[in-house]
Amino acid sequence: MTAWDARTREAAIEWQVCLSSGQASDADRAAFDRWLAESPSHGAAWQRLNAALNGTLHALRPGLLADGDALRRSLVGPQLAQRRRLVKLALAGGALLLGAGVADRYVPLQSLAAGYVTRTGERRRVALPDGNTMELDARSAASWEGQHVVRVSAGAAIFEVGGSQGLHVRLPQGEVRLGQGRAMVRCGAGRSFCLALSGAAEVTTLAGVRQPLAPGQSVWFDARQVDAVQNGQEHAAAWQNGELEVHDEPLQTVVDALARYRPGWLRMSPQAARLRVTGLFPLDDGDRALEALRNTLPIRLQRLSRWYVMIDLA
Repeated sequence: MTAWDARTREAAIEWQVCLSSGQASDADRAAFDRWLAESPSHGAAWQRLNAALNGTLHALRPGLLADGDALRRSLVGPQLAQRRRLVKLALAGGALLLGAGVADRYVPLQSLAAGYVTRTGERRRVALPDGNTMELDARSAASWEGQHVVRVSAGAAIFEVGGSQGLHVRLPQGEVRLGQGRAMVRCGAGRSFCLALSGAAEVTTLAGVRQPLAPGQSVWFDARQVDAVQNGQEHAAAWQNGELEVHDEPLQTVVDALARYRPGWLRMSPQAARLRVTGLFPLDDGDRALEALRNTLPIRLQRLSRWYVMIDLA
């Protein structure tokens, strides 16, 4: 593929993201029309992209990508079997997979069947049926399973438990039992995290290993074992206030958190990912956070498009 072909395809993808977001203005649509008219190759790239997508995403109503609930209903509604077939086709077609990836940067597609889903950059406070409260971080998913039981399948949540019966929170690697007070849980890569902010909690892994937590204590655990209990990790819940606070963490941790609040892609070299970071960053202003990182670390930012930023050592 020539560099010109690659640039044209990248432009077609950017236009698809823009026009499918539900936020495109009349000026955006006019600019898109001008781009199509500039060259026959633009129209050909646009047609190839949409033929590959086979209508899976582009045929959705305007605004679905900006409305997680509407998108969920569209994908899990009466045409569920057809949608599943198209998702399987997505795995076999590179361009279709790329189109699904574009949509996933707005709404986590793998979590659409959950009862509560947050989009990229969205935090959501939910009143649970038992009177307790849950606040979801961006790109998170949870479902109410009844009888004071909620399942968190992606992302993070902070619970405020007021009832005497407490709350059971099911996670991919186990379960957390919460008493009265506040606590946070997060789903990581093959591990889960629990932080008792106020009140007590008890972690139980899938293998049955139990670990009680006093207020202020936190722990990471997988399906079989529990790591050492930590103190002083309350800053892990700073996302509730739109902030990211890190203390001597890898840059990868910071970028992963920022990626939950940006619709585009952040990519990083392995060397840059290992840099250590301490600081406080705004989650709702990713560009300002990236500039703060650039000004304090030996890194450079390469913006390949509005949606793609590469981070490497300077």
